[in-house]
Amino acid sequence: MTSSSFGLFLPLFDNEKHGFSTRLMKQILLTFDVEEFDIPNEYGAQLSMTEQLKIGTEGLHIVQQMLLSLDIPTTLFTTGLFAENNVSLIQQLSKKNEIASHGYAHGDADESLILQSKQILESITQDKVYGYRSPRMAPINHLVLSENGFEYDATSNPTYLPGRYNHLSQPRTIHQKNNLTIIPASVTPRLRIPLFWLLFKNLPMSLIKKWTSNVLEHDGYLVLYFHPWEFCDLRHYDLPFYVKRIDHTALQERFMAYCTWLKTKGEFSTIHHFLQSNA
Repeated sequence: MTSSSFGLFLPLFDNEKHGFSTRLMKQILLTFDVEEFDIPNEYGAQLSMTEQLKIGTEGLHIVQQMLLSLDIPTTLFTTGLFAENNVSLIQQLSKKNEIASHGYAHGDADESLILQSKQILESITQDKVYGYRSPRMAPINHLVLSENGFEYDATSNPTYLPGRYNHLSQPRTIHQKNNLTIIPASVTPRLRIPLFWLLFKNLPMSLIKKWTSNVLEHDGYLVLYFHPWEFCDLRHYDLPFYVKRIDHTALQERFMAYCTWLKTKGEFSTIHHFLQSNA
C-alpha cells in the first residue's frame, strides 16, 4: 500500500470526537521496541555491547514464547544492529509478525543511518519494511522517512513525561502528516495517561484495565508498546525502582494475563495489517 492510499483510511477517524469507526471490530496493536539493553547506561553504567545484546536477545526469546502461547501477532520495531546479531531469530519472528525499523542502533539517532536500518531488516526478512519508531521516541524528520520509503511513523507518544518530553500538543489519534500515517501510542482521551510499559509495571491492573477499556471504547483501537528486556531478571542492574519494579517471571505472568483479557475485548493485529484492512 502506498502512502497516498493511507488517505482512504483517515475518514474512519475524528481525532478527539469519535475515534475509530464503531462498525469495525476493536483492534489491538501490540508493539515491542527490539533493541540493545542500553537503558542502564542512561543512569551511569557502562554495559558492554555484548551484555546489551545478550539481555535484549534473552528478552526477545521470552517474548517469542509468550506470543506463541497467546497466538497473537505483534509489530516489532527492531534496530538494525540487533537484527544483524540475531538473524535467525528475526527471520523466525517475521513469519507471523511485522518487522519494522527502530533505527540502526538504539544509542545512536543518526538520521543518515535510517535507510541502512531499513535495508538490513528487509534483507534479513525478505519482506518490505513499512514502519519506523525512533529510539526513545526522539523527534524524527518525516521527510527523511518518506524519502526512504517508509509509510508510517509510530514515534509519537502524545503525553507529558517529566524529564523526557512534553507532547501534549500532538494529535492523540492516527493522522497523516508529510505523506506519512502517524500512529501515536495510546493515551487516555482526557488526561492523556499513557498506556505504556512504565505504567504497566507500576500501577494496579484494575486501573490499567479501566483505562484500556476507555481508550478502546473511545478510539476503537489500542496501541501498546513494551521492550523485550523488561521480561528479563533486572535485579542486578543499577536502575530506578520504577523501571525494574516488576520484571522477569512476575512481569511475564502479568503480561500474559493482560493479553488474555485483551483477547476478549478485540482482535490483535500488526500495524501494517491494520492499515491495509482499513484503507
